Amino acid sequence: MLKGYKIAALCIARANEEINFKLISQLNRKLVSAGYRLLVYNTLTNLFWNTPSEEGEKTVFDLLDMDIADVVLVHEESIKAKETIARIISKAQSHRTLVFSIGGKYENTVNIDFDYDQGFECVVRHVLDKHGCKKIHYMGGMKDNNFSESRKNVVKRVADEKGLLFDDSCVSYGEFWTRPARAAAEKIVESGNIPDAVFCANDVMAMAVCAVFAEHGINVPDESIVTGFDGLDDIFFFKPTITSCRYSFSNLADKIVELILKYDNGENIVGSYLVSQELVLNESCGCRKSPAVNAAKVVTEIGDRFYRYQNDDCMIHERMANIYCSDAVKQIYDEINTLNLYGVFALINSECTDERVNPMAGPDDYSFSDKMCLLYRYSGDGSFEPCDFDRSEIAPELDYILETGNPLVFNALNFRDIPLGYVGFFFEANMVDYCRIPQVVNALNSFIGGFRMMRYQKYLTNRIDEISKRDMLTGLYNRIGFNSLVDDIMHNLKKDIAVISIDLDRLKYINDTFGHTEGDFAIRSVARALDEGCPGKKICARFGGDEFAAVTDECDIETITGCIQDWIDKFNAVSGKPYDISASIGVYVHKAADGYEDFEKLFNKSDKLMYEIKRKRKDNRL
Repeated sequence: MLKGYKIAALCIARANEEINFKLISQLNRKLVSAGYRLLVYNTLTNLFWNTPSEEGEKTVFDLLDMDIADVVLVHEESIKAKETIARIISKAQSHRTLVFSIGGKYENTVNIDFDYDQGFECVVRHVLDKHGCKKIHYMGGMKDNNFSESRKNVVKRVADEKGLLFDDSCVSYGEFWTRPARAAAEKIVESGNIPDAVFCANDVMAMAVCAVFAEHGINVPDESIVTGFDGLDDIFFFKPTITSCRYSFSNLADKIVELILKYDNGENIVGSYLVSQELVLNESCGCRKSPAVNAAKVVTEIGDRFYRYQNDDCMIHERMANIYCSDAVKQIYDEINTLNLYGVFALINSECTDERVNPMAGPDDYSFSDKMCLLYRYSGDGSFEPCDFDRSEIAPELDYILETGNPLVFNALNFRDIPLGYVGFFFEANMVDYCRIPQVVNALNSFIGGFRMMRYQKYLTNRIDEISKRDMLTGLYNRIGFNSLVDDIMHNLKKDIAVISIDLDRLKYINDTFGHTEGDFAIRSVARALDEGCPGKKICARFGGDEFAAVTDECDIETITGCIQDWIDKFNAVSGKPYDISASIGVYVHKAADGYEDFEKLFNKSDKLMYEIKRKRKDNRL
């Protein structure tokens, strides 16, 4: 329980669609009055196509915390990935959390749905009883579709009861969509047998039939009544307005809350329940428009959605370009903050801030970090700084969010199937703001995904640049990398430096006698002697073959040669090799007071000293 509130968790797809928004707003209003708070786990798509991006979206349901959820509601009708629904239900039931399935049927759950047959029967009976139609026709969706066949059976049952003709000649199929419905309506007109009433299995087909009839001079409703089903808002703006039947989300919310309260009182409520629908009488059956529609309000909302989001899209694209050039997470926040996202927060996984992590790769079982980064929370003055966040806290300022009584809607942030984090919306439930959810989620996906890609590319570029300056065998700088660093030192020389030239002795002997693998070992050993044995702050390089160079701020020649030789002696004592490593070392000290000098000239001086030592060693061996 969070701050005295019980929690109802709703799993749904497309919360921004009008029909789903109505469910959320009605359900939230009734739950709040019962002392509950509503957390909504939402996806932008219905998860039908099983694409990589949909796999990423599904991770939002991993956020479902059964330790705080008192009841879980699954909107079966909107989520098309049945294995996802089964996983949610299994997770809830394993924690002994009560599950409501809205539109589905599962064992040991509360299965609740609209009584579609009752609603469709209300339409059919109204037309036949009120308007006395005798010659009837049914336009279904797809043949053998469960919804389509169920509604056809309703028409047949009522027709048989009233002794009216209803056989296969009275049935056509419009596939639930405009074009095939128009084609089916054209066939009705061509037959010359215009029915007194056409019962359509949904509103889209009803509007298509009315349009075709009007084109052929057939008056609706005087010559033929046409009805739909679903109660879309479009039916109130069509000419004629369409008689239909719509979901009563108020009735559905009332029933859900009624059952939850019974469960809280210890009653066993597992079972199946049906909720009645509402008959909507309009012009297409000859009845007056009811209820009235505030056209000005609807048009204003449509304008808000269209023009506001066009402007927002322009701003988002501009912000996106800036983010792609950003180097710090704070810069992402600064860009997002210009969008004025009230009632929104965004959390990202900790690895999203690590430029070394490949943004195209992610473990198969990975979803969200326990420790996350709070990337965004609205701050009017822009003073907010991205910070660490423990995911167990769910949301920043959670107590405040719950006190508002607004639904808290979660969406996963993802790059294809790789989770980036999640975003939360807690603004007041209104359609204009809910329509913005996909825009905000997709913008954040692009912002964070693009930022990660650009940072990783820069990281790889820097790594490639670094590798290009390194010798592959020893890991020391090569001549190119060494010269670029030394050139900077020489131009900013402030103290004396020692230039060191080292040559591996008897490399040809080692190669010829023991093989080139041992020769490479000897080269790497001298490189280590230079890198680890040379005192002071130094830069070391392999110039090629058996030649090495270094620059150090330790300028005592005996100390330099002594330290390097001491490392070699200790190495030979424990190497176990049938040969000893030896190297000739030349050191030349350049005084800062002498100013800039071309490094090649300095190196040649140390190289000359090294060859004198090598020659003396060779003479001694002879």
